[in-house]
Amino acid sequence: MRAALTALATGCVLAAAGCASPITGAASGPPAAGTSAGAGDTSGAPATTTPSTATTTPASTAPTPPGTAKTPPGTATTASTATGPAPTGTRCRTPDLTGALSGLNSSTGHRYARLVLTNVSGHTCTVYGYGGLQLATASRQPLPTIQRRDPTHPPRLVRLAPGGKASSVLAWGVVPSGSEPVTGPCEPQPSLLLVIPPDETTQLAVPWRSGSVCQHGEITQWAYAAGIVQH
Repeated sequence: MRAALTALATGCVLAAAGCASPITGAASGPPAAGTSAGAGDTSGAPATTTPSTATTTPASTAPTPPGTAKTPPGTATTASTATGPAPTGTRCRTPDLTGALSGLNSSTGHRYARLVLTNVSGHTCTVYGYGGLQLATASRQPLPTIQRRDPTHPPRLVRLAPGGKASSVLAWGVVPSGSEPVTGPCEPQPSLLLVIPPDETTQLAVPWRSGSVCQHGEITQWAYAAGIVQH
């Protein structure tokens, strides 16, 4: 009887041990599965933000036009000024100058004069080109004028110290042409030659004592040169 009770107790202990093993195994499975799922969620979160990061990265690292990122504001303007023409402040302005005409030797049907600009300012300035010409009455009313620029005497830069001179030769005809009258003046007789220095817009009034300019006031001019030019 005692042997039977001992055997029964032993069987129950073994049975209890056998029942505990599946429970322990089952209990250890879900945490592993849960841990695996949790790791998957964690590793997936950057994947969601990665496209956003990839999208914004090119915007922050995209190439900029050459020189833009490293060029301080205003540098391009400074460079342009440095490589461009001389500052306009060095050019002779109309108030810096006086004008005068003197007659030259004439030829058949033609007359010539020398136009001289003198720097009367207290600073050095430059003259370059032909400027403008306009025949006028004593009250500065314009008269027929056609200015021709002689390409055989092209512009050159003339630097005028205070008191310095630049000059040009003017040539015109005295023989009527076309519908101009052949008796009396071919055109109204001017009293003034209005001289516009190169690159200026205001005029110097220079007395004109050379009579009418035929062929509708056509005057051929040399570009200004340094000193007193000879014809």
